[in-house]
Amino acid sequence: MGFIVFVPFFIHIIMALELKLTYTQSKDNKILTFTDASGIYDANNLGGWGTPNPSVTDIDGVAHTLTLDVVKRGIDNADTTYDTIDLYDLAGPFATVEDLIFPITGDMLVSNGTGASAVGEVLADGIYEFTYKYDKGLGTEASLIGTLLITGVVETEVYSLLSNIPDVYNQDNYKSRKIDFTIFSYSYLQSILSASYLSKTDDILRSLTTLQKLITNGNNSTF
Repeated sequence: MGFIVFVPFFIHIIMALELKLTYTQSKDNKILTFTDASGIYDANNLGGWGTPNPSVTDIDGVAHTLTLDVVKRGIDNADTTYDTIDLYDLAGPFATVEDLIFPITGDMLVSNGTGASAVGEVLADGIYEFTYKYDKGLGTEASLIGTLLITGVVETEVYSLLSNIPDVYNQDNYKSRKIDFTIFSYSYLQSILSASYLSKTDDILRSLTTLQKLITNGNNSTF
């Protein structure tokens, strides 16, 4: 008679690095700051940096790289692919997770030798798709793809209109078409921003283009 022997064994589950990012846009719309939010590996964060996952101190820009790829779809509906940004060159070396902060300006987004905007200028409007990637050797260890709606140019123009309302109103023009146009433009902008998480890319760009044309044509537009 045979016997079945059960050998006890243990399964150790190791979750690979899971990249996370947050971002903030400066009030003047000139700087987009990405911050790594992956955290440190522990029992409650198996996808964080650190043993048994890669450590931020492993990143050297050669064998272990951390990069950001960006593609912009502008209000002309054309795609622009920018050169890969080596984040180690930008902000390394990294001693802790807190060092993984990356301020990006328009002149750093380069395509065919030309920046998305000049030094000190606002980021060009459009939908930006970014790929945040950690490579180990010749293989990709972890990556994250996301999209951002950037409206700095048109926002600057809308808020410039808003800043002129007191002057127009003080000239006893409180029923001025210019005030109506400004309020309409601001409301339109807010609706674009509010719907950005739900709308399709083409719909957002179409609305953004319409608002840009309205402001360019001024309050001579007819609704």
